[in-house]
Amino acid sequence: MFTETLEPQVADISSRFRSWRDHPLLRPPFGYIIGFALWPLNLLFLSVVMGGLLLSDFPSIVTTLSGYLFIGGFVLASMSSALLMGLTAWNTHRDHIRRQIAFLCPSLLLAAPTFVLYTEGTTLYRQELGVSSMIANELARITFLGPAIGFTFLLFALAVFVYRVVRVTPST
Repeated sequence: MFTETLEPQVADISSRFRSWRDHPLLRPPFGYIIGFALWPLNLLFLSVVMGGLLLSDFPSIVTTLSGYLFIGGFVLASMSSALLMGLTAWNTHRDHIRRQIAFLCPSLLLAAPTFVLYTEGTTLYRQELGVSSMIANELARITFLGPAIGFTFLLFALAVFVYRVVRVTPST
């Protein structure tokens, strides 16, 4: 009796998830671009919020709550980026998996050079633009660290492709 009442609910949830999973923005390359762009946008938002709070005269409770916002932003961006890239990889047609892997592997290799640019970017921005250390650090974080993290999150799409090739594709 209990399973009879659950079956329609499970079918309803499954159909809702299927329609959401098949959304046009979760098709290659849109899902990869959105999952990648979440990181620089997240760092931009958090830099503006934290910079505004540090320069303002708010009570300490506000800065404490903004610290929770900072941590929550990273958790939300991590989950969203991984989910977007994983679902996009899952929605890739079987005939295009090898082409997507050939595209994503070199893109993944861009994570290391962009991280090196992040470590050197602070001095680059300070010398070339003549801005303060804080602004140079935030600019380097947004322009180099965000893409480095975004490139690293391509591992989730590659993991889904490996699963699909090894487990889902029938062996011959």
